[in-house]
Amino acid sequence: MPGYGIGGPGPIQQRPQGPQWVDRYGAIAADYAHGKFGAASNMASNGKAVKTALAQCRANGGIEAECKKGLHAWANGCGAVVWGDQYAVTRSAGSVEQASADALKECGQNTADCRVYYSGCSLPVLKQ
Repeated sequence: MPGYGIGGPGPIQQRPQGPQWVDRYGAIAADYAHGKFGAASNMASNGKAVKTALAQCRANGGIEAECKKGLHAWANGCGAVVWGDQYAVTRSAGSVEQASADALKECGQNTADCRVYYSGCSLPVLKQ
């Protein structure tokens, strides 16, 4: 073929890039023994979410060691805290409805009078 390999490769075509998303993190720290919890949402890192939830749990009267035992963290989703008469649980899922439903179901299998005390989401954000 004439011209094959002469002058190097042709221009590289750039493919248009789709939207880029930035992860967001959430966490719940629960001191089940004393009925206290803290939550964090929309944090830039898992570490910040965990640190914030633990600090809030302590600020609300939780004991640090107990708050750490009840730690639940997630990325790009939602979390819920459900408390009943003798049982409490935290769950995360892709939506607040699913996280709440999962936690309510587990709580209801273990005790009565289960209620959602917290629910929140940490969803990815579009990078500008």
